[in-house]
Amino acid sequence: MPIPFATDQRIVMTVCAHAHNLEDAAQREAFLRGDRREIRVPGSSRRMVYDPLPRTAIGITRLGTSEAVAIGAYAFALRQLG
Repeated sequence: MPIPFATDQRIVMTVCAHAHNLEDAAQREAFLRGDRREIRVPGSSRRMVYDPLPRTAIGITRLGTSEAVAIGAYAFALRQLG
């Protein structure tokens, strides 16, 4: 649902996402479950599953960002080399 956010010059509509800590089992379950609904496709008789819940996942690094990126880049390079 858009939420109005006032700036110095105008009001901007923003989308508020729910942040979920994936380290917490209950929050991880809520993130994965979402808010799935079945809706009708306008102009047709088809139905589809829709999840209107805007959300983002929060993870906690144990390596540190630099080391994690370096390991990922190394793995990517090895995969590209065959």
